[in-house]
Order: sequence, then C-alpha cells, then structure tokens
Amino acid sequence: MSMNRRSFALSSAAMTAALALPAAAQLQRTTRLIVGFPPGGAADVLARALLEPMKTSLGVPLIVENRPGAGGRIAVDVVGHAPADGSVLLVSPGSVLTLAPHLYKSVRYDLARDFMPIAPIARLDLGVYAGPGTPENLRTLPEVVKWLKSEPSKRSCGITGLGSTPHLAALLLGRASGAEWQTVPYQGDAPAFIALLGGEIPVCVASLAGGMEHVRAGKLRLLALTGNERSTFMPDVPTLTQIGYDVVVADRHSLFAPRQTSAAAVASIRAALEQALGSPGVGAVLERMSLQRASAVADFPAQLRTESESWEKAVKAFNITLEG
Repeated sequence: MSMNRRSFALSSAAMTAALALPAAAQLQRTTRLIVGFPPGGAADVLARALLEPMKTSLGVPLIVENRPGAGGRIAVDVVGHAPADGSVLLVSPGSVLTLAPHLYKSVRYDLARDFMPIAPIARLDLGVYAGPGTPENLRTLPEVVKWLKSEPSKRSCGITGLGSTPHLAALLLGRASGAEWQTVPYQGDAPAFIALLGGEIPVCVASLAGGMEHVRAGKLRLLALTGNERSTFMPDVPTLTQIGYDVVVADRHSLFAPRQTSAAAVASIRAALEQALGSPGVGAVLERMSLQRASAVADFPAQLRTESESWEKAVKAFNITLEG
C-alpha cells in the first residue's frame, strides 16, 4: 500500500471511529451549569447534586457557576448568548424563560430563538395557604373564599414577589373564584409565611416546599395546589382544578442549552440527566428539599411554548408591566 493510500485509510478509519463515539465523548470542554440564584438556594443545591453523576456519565468536568440577580434573568441571558457547544448549560425555573419576557421590557432573550430545552428536573409546586387570620373551622378553599367575600376589608392574598408564578396564580385564582382579592407582595417565602402566621394576611400563595413544616405543625392550612397533579408529599391536598377552579400554574426546575447546541450533544446531556435523577444521591437531595421529580414530557419545548403563550395572555389580561 502506498503512503497516500495508507494515510487515506487511516484517516477514514479515524473518522469512522470518531463518528461512532457517543455524543458524550464529543463534549471536550469543562461544562458549566449556570444558576441564576445565590449559593444555598434550591436551584443551586439541585445543580450541585447533579454534578458528580452527570460528570460520570458525560466524562467531562462539570462546575456550578452562580450568576444571581434580576430573579434569575441575568443567568438566562448569559446562557442564551453562550457558545452552543455543550460547555454552558442553564439550571433554572422554566418561568424565568416563559413568564419573565412578557413582564419585563428589558428582557433580551427569547425562549424559541435562544434556547434548547433539554428536560424538566423537579416540580416547583405552589400551595394556597390559610392562616390564623381566617376562622379555624374553614377547612376548604371554597369555604375560605366565601368568607372572604363576606369580609371585604380582609380580602387580600400574600404573594412571594411581584411578577412571580405565585403572583400570577393569585391573580388567576382571585378572578376564577370571584374573590378578587388584593395581592400583597413579599420578598420570598419566609416573610410571606411570617405575615400569614401573624394574621397580617388571611391567605397566601407560596411554595409547597417552604410551607410544609408549618402545615405539618398545624399552624397553617394547605387548601389547594396550583399545578395539574397532586403532590406525593401532600397527597390529600387537591389541585385547583379538582376543586372546580379552572386555574393551572405549574413550574419546574429545568435544564436548558443554547439554541444551536447539536442534537447529539442534547441527547447525551439529557441521558446523563435522566441517569443522575435516578441516582440515590440526587433522590435524597430532592426528598430533603421537599421537591418532587418532574414527570417526563414527550415534547418539552412544545410544552414550554404553550406555557409561554398562556403567560402572555394572562399578563395582558391583568395589564402587568414591571421594571427591572
């Protein structure tokens, strides 16, 4: 065999071998999991729990990089304009991509244009809570709504942040139930629950994870969940639709890549994520944080597009515009 023919044969063999490699082996650089919230928060803890099992599957180093600020929008913007080579991924609540662009004129990123949704990770369940500011004998949401209608001066509902999913859930529920309450914003779960426990507000919409300890201690009543499924942590609590209110507000921590990331890389990352979520270590972290693993979705990008369209309609209906 001549040198040229031999070189060609070797090159062809090398190319064939490279094409046969799993997509994971083609991810050569350290992969950064960008989180839009400070260390110690739920998204950060979840991302760090995924590091080791995903690193083992992908065969490349993984690190978590916190880029907090603007309710997670800074991190989303960073990833939306990052190289689409699998080296930069985003762990974020889906609502930062589906809801925030309709609320803030300053948002530069676009879900369909800039992102490839890889898979949901964990549900972010919201609950409707009643506290000591309501009569103790009212055990269901319709009973509380009826009481609030008879007490106009007390018709308010706490929410954990303007422009948040609890904010929109409270507005949608207020309209659907006829309560038409005034929403009272707080900076996160903790101050909202303090206000609810202190009787400053009669009800609030906040995270399930943040309120379960108060419910189990008998200090608060969990009246309903806003998602489309009950929670394994509180299986006796109905959803709003099961009660009769046509309201579904569901969010989840999810994994995203820049839009032009190759299909092979996305498939490899998705497989690594699924394997990580099935590991005992990640399962224990989810349990400790009272987060339920998100259900698999046949077409996750399509689901997020539908949610984005629904949020756009809701934001316009309530005429909400926020600065920031």
